[in-house]
Amino acid sequence: GVEHERLEAADARSRAQQPELLRLADADAAAYRAVLATRRLADRDPAGSRAWQEATEVPLRVAEICWLLRDVIVGLGDAHWPDIAADFEIGVSFLETSMRACLLAAESNLQAWGDCAEARALRSRVDAVREGET
Repeated sequence: GVEHERLEAADARSRAQQPELLRLADADAAAYRAVLATRRLADRDPAGSRAWQEATEVPLRVAEICWLLRDVIVGLGDAHWPDIAADFEIGVSFLETSMRACLLAAESNLQAWGDCAEARALRSRVDAVREGET
């Protein structure tokens, strides 16, 4: 029925994000190494700025994906699968916690990076995810 189709669509959307999340895990490690490698450069050195941008972009992108997936599964179990509704609630809780942790990382990196046009653009995205959270 319709609810089964909705569940299958949610599963497909969630699985579609898996390759990007795996890529982001690798990108996060690379971004961290780049920040460490550029710590001694001048404040406005382009290599340092690129490193901070990537170190901020990665957790922000993970937060955006978590919010998207949260919206996909929220409420799925409420009406039609009461026996597993708690499982869906746990999934939503995991996604919300992950999203908040990633936003915290992005905000910390933005603070360390400083004020520039690229940082302000990422700050706007952080704010947009935070606004969607409420």
